[in-house]
Amino acid sequence: MHTKLLSHYLMIDIESIAKQVRENCEIADARSWGTYSLCTLLLKLRDMYRWERKLKPWESVNHSDVMAWIGEKENRWDLLALHEFRNITIEGRDFSPFNIEEINVHLTPVNLLYGAGYVGTKPTFFLGKIEKKRQEVLKTSGVNIYILNEELARDLLTFPAQLQTDNIICRKEPIRYWLWDRLEEVNARSVKDENALSFAFDSYGLDVARRKMPPSEIEETMENLLNEEAESYIHHEIGEWIERASFGFEWNELITCCSEGKAGHLVRGVKDILADTTDNGMLDHIVSNHKKGSLGFYVSQLKDLRRLLFPEILDSYLEFRKSGDWRHIEVARILGYNKAKGSAERIIRIYKEGKEKGSDWIKSEIEKIL
Repeated sequence: MHTKLLSHYLMIDIESIAKQVRENCEIADARSWGTYSLCTLLLKLRDMYRWERKLKPWESVNHSDVMAWIGEKENRWDLLALHEFRNITIEGRDFSPFNIEEINVHLTPVNLLYGAGYVGTKPTFFLGKIEKKRQEVLKTSGVNIYILNEELARDLLTFPAQLQTDNIICRKEPIRYWLWDRLEEVNARSVKDENALSFAFDSYGLDVARRKMPPSEIEETMENLLNEEAESYIHHEIGEWIERASFGFEWNELITCCSEGKAGHLVRGVKDILADTTDNGMLDHIVSNHKKGSLGFYVSQLKDLRRLLFPEILDSYLEFRKSGDWRHIEVARILGYNKAKGSAERIIRIYKEGKEKGSDWIKSEIEKIL
């Protein structure tokens, strides 16, 4: 380690910072745990239990121990629900927990990255170790990509990747847990089916329940799958970065204005389809690299509103399964992008027109698009 970096590393009390972030994570969970369905909450809590004990997703846990731990969590949340988020103290200086840029000025030199913000009304925080950093140059500017592996603090609300200003942060631990949960979902079925999720895992040669894979082979195969899927998630965020530049600051204002309800779901759905289908976005990356597994995961996650917004991919996926011809997916990508672009432009026009009429009028008009 470089002398200057080592000196800075020794000055930073990493465990103290991680503890502060974990406290805010607990407060965030105390405020928002009740918004999850019971099934989703239990899955998230099981993953959190494993994470706190540094267990691999495929390592077994004792059900009674997990339930006792959940009871302790609920009691703690009752005490924390009305607490304010705490400032983060680094080297004697206090920072607002949402002052991401200044906090990371102190942390990135020691290969740590901090994240904070709101997803709708849900607050979220995390702190992780930087495994890799690179820059993706697109058109006339670039975006920094940070890949995190081990996380020192996290809450229940996790994302595989996210865009913060001009940084894309990919979080491998949440992806690892999510992938294992989906594999258990596939293997729980009594009869092997031919749906997209089964196709995704088969494409990677991962079928633990039926092949009785030893732990070492499970870990090697899962890590290969994880690294491949991390790149696909990164390209979704690259797509978001590209389209954000296309629509300007008003797009972010609009998302804030329509954070909840049917209009909010519609705006976020259009935004996601744009990011997926734009050049250099997720589907472009999948098609260009012939990533069958990633295509299976993408189709398996396309549910509810996003299926209505992007039906072209479903028929194209079935044609691809018959022929193996990637042109079916590319045609669907272009059609999906053009349609989503038109919807986004219409939504922006509604937002501009409705600034003086109020958010209720804006939401009502947006809901008429679908």
